[in-house]
Amino acid sequence: AENVYFTDGGNTAAWRVSPVYNGVMSVPPGRGVLAIWPNPAQEYVTIGLPSECPTQVLLLNAVGTVAGSYTCTGGKLSVDVRQMPAGLYYAQASTDAARWVAKFVVLH
Repeated sequence: AENVYFTDGGNTAAWRVSPVYNGVMSVPPGRGVLAIWPNPAQEYVTIGLPSECPTQVLLLNAVGTVAGSYTCTGGKLSVDVRQMPAGLYYAQASTDAARWVAKFVVLH
């Protein structure tokens, strides 16, 4: 994972970004990064969150359009991706104190 800085409307934010993994991800949830499996996904994707406190999760397509918005109060979230077009997506999870981003791929 690496720190990536994004600028939006004059505000700069640092996000922790993990690379796309083809197959089983070896980083377990709760280690400071988003764990996404399976990746690539065809039917469902599970997002392991680094925080168990209430977390807002956005799924964004490659151009930044919101493909889904969820609130999770546990350590993981399962999302049905069967109706999402194939392609590259970003899962963005945030709490009041932190924000994480990871890439995943949807294949059909």
